[in-house]
Amino acid sequence: MKENFIREGIRGKLVVKDFVPATNIGKFDLKAEPHKKKITVVVKVFYRFLDNSQDQLTWTMSEKNDFKRNARRVILDKWANLYQIRCIKQNWEEFVMNINFVIAEVTNPAYCRYVVEVKKIARYKSSGGINHGVVPHVCGVNNFANEVDITKKQDRIFNYKAGSNI
Repeated sequence: MKENFIREGIRGKLVVKDFVPATNIGKFDLKAEPHKKKITVVVKVFYRFLDNSQDQLTWTMSEKNDFKRNARRVILDKWANLYQIRCIKQNWEEFVMNINFVIAEVTNPAYCRYVVEVKKIARYKSSGGINHGVVPHVCGVNNFANEVDITKKQDRIFNYKAGSNI
């Protein structure tokens, strides 16, 4: 039975698509590779950048790319390669797998699990949160999400604690 489990992992058959956590927040894909002691979790994300016409603030392509790069770094610092799954089934305890977390940017919101809606604002304002009841879930943040929040003296305000089951 263990040999079949390993063989199915080698063949790429241990895959779950569109898994919905018990929280009902978002979805992710998962691939188990017991022979590599690895589970890969893939979250598909679409970024929607909103300009602020009232304050005449628009996003440049460079700013968009910087935001996405910084967001990926901050998220992966909190999630990637920090967790393991251990099998507790009797005689299967040797199966300990590291969790590899992947953020896959998609170009069409119809194919994503989360829409990250980023609004450009003129001054610091706390950002973060998920609009519940929307599918795909919309994570609202702003252009200061990767910056130090000087108004509250917090280290970082960009986190997905509101959606901690990403």
